[in-house]
Amino acid sequence: MASSRSISLPAPAKLNLTLSILGRRPDGFHEILSWVVKLDWGDTVTVCDSDELELEIKGDSTGVPADATNLVFLAANKLRNAAGHRGGARIELEKRIPPGGGLGGGSSDAATALKCLNDLWNLKWSTERLAALGSELGSDVALFFHGPSVIIRGRGERVEPGPVTKKIWAAVIIPPFGVSTAAVYQRHAARRDGHTTKVPVSQPSVALSRVSAAMGAQDVASTLFNDLEQAAFECEPRLAALHAELDGLGGHRIRMTGSGSCLFGLFDAPAEAESWRDTALNRVSGGVRIQIAATRASPRVDAGDEIG
Repeated sequence: MASSRSISLPAPAKLNLTLSILGRRPDGFHEILSWVVKLDWGDTVTVCDSDELELEIKGDSTGVPADATNLVFLAANKLRNAAGHRGGARIELEKRIPPGGGLGGGSSDAATALKCLNDLWNLKWSTERLAALGSELGSDVALFFHGPSVIIRGRGERVEPGPVTKKIWAAVIIPPFGVSTAAVYQRHAARRDGHTTKVPVSQPSVALSRVSAAMGAQDVASTLFNDLEQAAFECEPRLAALHAELDGLGGHRIRMTGSGSCLFGLFDAPAEAESWRDTALNRVSGGVRIQIAATRASPRVDAGDEIG
């Protein structure tokens, strides 16, 4: 090996603050429109030189594959083949984000691994090129190459800057169970097609146009929605019960991220979020965890700016 360089980067969790499902595409994916923010909490990816590709997973790895099916390993192999690189890398993945919760852990890990390996192997690929490669691995991967607040379209691969807000703290509610993404989408489609109660289509552009950098957490929360919530609650009654128990507690709205199973509330200060967490944990049981994390800083926050 030519060197023993080591590169480490955070792989942040994400929240879907808004999520509209606009219909099924010809390729079988769903057309979405979502406002996504990254959190200052998540996993960590570290890479160093090695003759072969190796992956080690540390931390809370329950339910995370440690073999060649892991998205990080797939990303590394895909980049190596695309670049014609002959070397390898030892990849250490420190897990904190639970799988299957709608927090984007696997996608964030894959994007971060691509960034680290691009540097380690001195490939000099552009962000756009890495993001395009990442989007072949998963719909959410591309968004992790962009800013802390983004709008994603298509199946998630089309990314543009999102609304700018001041720093907000999230209480991320992590149940001890997941929800099947496929089942949630199927249930949503059935509801929307009229097989059960008809579901109104959201108006995401209207909601996003109301967001401004001067808004507090409660004001931001009042604009949020997720078209998949009711379908997820019908697929997993325990999630519906958890949401019903916590939504409105202390005057705070609780939303779901992605297709679940994680929920979240928004707060203006960490102490406020921590106090709410203490109260919430006294009302739930069965292994529910609540992680306090801030939204990652936006590049600019001008108090009078209107976003939309």
